[in-house]
Amino acid sequence: DPEGQVVTVNKGEKLPAASEGITNKGDLPQGTKYSWKTPVDTTTSGDKPAVITVTYPDGSVDEVPTTVHVNPTDADKYTPKGQNIAVNKGAKVPAASTAITNGSDLPKNTTYTWETTPDTNKVGKQPAVVVVTYPDGSKDTVPVVITVKNPATPTPEKTDADKNDPRGGTIDATLGENLANKASEGIVNKNELTNVKSYTWTNGTPSTMTAGLTMQSVTVTYDDGSKDVVPVYVNVTSDADKYTPEPAVVTVKSGEMPNPADGIKNKGDLPQDTKYSWKTPVDTTTPGNKPAIVVVTYPDGSKDEVPTVVHVTKPTDADENTPVTQPINTVKGRVPNPADGIKNLKDLPAGTTVNWTDPDKVAQDVNTTGDHDEQVIVTYPDGSKDTVNVTVKVTNDIKPLPYNKNNAAMNSAVTRTIIVLNPDGTKTTSTQTAKFTRDGVEINGVAHYNAWQPASQTLSAVTINQIKGYTAKVNGDAGEVTVNGDSTDMTVEISYQANQPVGQEITTNKGQLPDPSAGIKNKNDLPDGTKYEWKDTPDVNTAGDKSTTVVVTTPDGTKTEVPVTIHVQPTDADKYTPETQPVVTPNGQVPGANTTIKNLDNLPSGTKVDWADPNKVTQDVKNDGTHSEKTVVTYPDGSKDVVTVTVKVVTPQGQDISTNQGQLPNPADAIKNKDQMPAGTKYVWKQAPDVNTLGNHAGVVKVTFPDGATYDVTVQVHVLAGTNSSSNSNENGEMNTGANNAGTNNNVNNENGANDGNTTLNASAANANSSQLSADNTAATNNNGSQQAMKKLPQTGNDSSKLSALAGLSLASLAGIFSFAGRDKKRKADK
Repeated sequence: DPEGQVVTVNKGEKLPAASEGITNKGDLPQGTKYSWKTPVDTTTSGDKPAVITVTYPDGSVDEVPTTVHVNPTDADKYTPKGQNIAVNKGAKVPAASTAITNGSDLPKNTTYTWETTPDTNKVGKQPAVVVVTYPDGSKDTVPVVITVKNPATPTPEKTDADKNDPRGGTIDATLGENLANKASEGIVNKNELTNVKSYTWTNGTPSTMTAGLTMQSVTVTYDDGSKDVVPVYVNVTSDADKYTPEPAVVTVKSGEMPNPADGIKNKGDLPQDTKYSWKTPVDTTTPGNKPAIVVVTYPDGSKDEVPTVVHVTKPTDADENTPVTQPINTVKGRVPNPADGIKNLKDLPAGTTVNWTDPDKVAQDVNTTGDHDEQVIVTYPDGSKDTVNVTVKVTNDIKPLPYNKNNAAMNSAVTRTIIVLNPDGTKTTSTQTAKFTRDGVEINGVAHYNAWQPASQTLSAVTINQIKGYTAKVNGDAGEVTVNGDSTDMTVEISYQANQPVGQEITTNKGQLPDPSAGIKNKNDLPDGTKYEWKDTPDVNTAGDKSTTVVVTTPDGTKTEVPVTIHVQPTDADKYTPETQPVVTPNGQVPGANTTIKNLDNLPSGTKVDWADPNKVTQDVKNDGTHSEKTVVTYPDGSKDVVTVTVKVVTPQGQDISTNQGQLPNPADAIKNKDQMPAGTKYVWKQAPDVNTLGNHAGVVKVTFPDGATYDVTVQVHVLAGTNSSSNSNENGEMNTGANNAGTNNNVNNENGANDGNTTLNASAANANSSQLSADNTAATNNNGSQQAMKKLPQTGNDSSKLSALAGLSLASLAGIFSFAGRDKKRKADK
């Protein structure tokens, strides 16, 4: 049960949340809501009765009484005291604080201002008001008198009013008090005044019919006829201001009307003749805690309202049952069964017992024939009791009554009927039965029966089948029950109520409509065959929280609408933007689609890139030039981006190059259109030309693009007879030549990796045939724009140069022919 607590708020501030008035919120179900039943006035200080409405998730409601304590303001706590002041005509208006005598007693940072600035050019006495503003913003007003004097004017003879300086104060009055003769009590310094003739109310006797503080004025009349008008306060207080009634819980039985006076704990502290009443009638027809308000009316007519609780107890068995007695007949010396004295025992709750109040007295009385008054205690199953009087008739006339199966009084069958209302609407009925028998005696012609045999039997607990999705509701006692022959028949009804679906938030990706069943938290608690559908298809094409409804239909056709929230998450395609970059590929080779995305490393792990139309790309790369293609970027969550990219198709074009005998040229020099290749393209001799033999020799340059695509280009290399020179070809395609070197040293990259990838060749024009270069050796170069042109034999010049060149070429050709013939002959021999 929710428990209330005092809520504190400063005067004039907004009422706090109603939940602040419940001390055990943590014990209440999640989703419970709290609200003030009616607004609470915080414009005045004091304790205000209030009621908090507690609404549970299932819609049930509790009302909890509490108190709102409104803190007083500084103006409520402090009382500034004023004094009259004098000033010369035309002088500066004095500070308002000078008219307050007890400023040191007031809070720090209190300020003082004139309500209306006094006119110091007007000679005479002027009433004025000082406004005292406290740090919390509350205010007090203090009436004073300012006397403006004219020093230039000859001082006339002083009147009694001039000689005296009466100061006003506060008169405390009770509600309805007559103040006609109490004007003098408003002057705080009467003992300082002289020649006073009378004190009267300036504007008539003030009314005290309303509690509160009002400003009045008192006229002081002197013996010489002069007068002073002094502002004073009248503070009217009521009994309600003076007393604080304290609440007390009132406990009553169901149906009883509680006494409102019982709801006040400290009645002895309140005035005599104070009256108490309920603000509204209290409903005591059902058990539980009922919030109520006691109206306390004081003798002066003022009132307080006090919130309290009326605790209505559940009626006891003794409250709801009345045992009916009957005489008991017995024979002399035999103590009868006290239960025989209760005529309607079968109508009382099962388990009710009857015992003698004084068994010893009964044992003595049955030794004497005649009528005896006895008492029995009827004890009900809940422990409540009734005590009733019965008459025991004692006689000597007795005859046995043997058991007779046809005598209904000697046979008893106690039955518990079990009715099961199944979820499908069918009903099944079963019974449990306990049988008892007894014999008896006849006394004075009246049959009296002995105790039932057996004395008691036990009916086993009813098995309650649990059905998935339903909660069993049991009406009646389904537990193990001990009965006797006097027990009444019982009925147990078992019904099944479908569990209520509980909604939950669903998280989905944009564009993906979740299954409505995902919005139900307790699907496993609902019946098999329960169906789930959207009342209206939610919009999941935009990100954000979407309120929607799931319609849950149980097998019995019951439909329940459950509000849920779908949290639509943005897709990867919403969060990321692929950046494209142009790619260059050799003719006929389809580049990897992922090479077109510049920021692929910044996209989620698992992102894939594919050609939107691979067949188009396959056809386009057969034609040199620039082609516009589309790639599909597929993110891990399945969302996609389609972007347009540029694919440039180039065919590496070979060109004839010349080199000196024994000098392997840079393979990059054999490619005519290197400027069309992408940065990072590499060139290696896949099949190195024979540079040891003069003449034209074929070689194959392997062009490797940055994405790994390769293209083979066959080129012609013209090997010329050179002068003594030394050239160094490195992997970067940079050619360094020294004219004074006697030989050539080429560091050549071997594509097959032999000799650690490097083979050193030493050759000269004189012994060009003494060294052989394997066609598998290659020299690599990068297309980095830093290549230096290799020196070639001049193609033009004087005649002697031409002759020398021709002679050298002829010798080289002959040597090559002989060398070739030798190798060819060897190959044939090997065959």
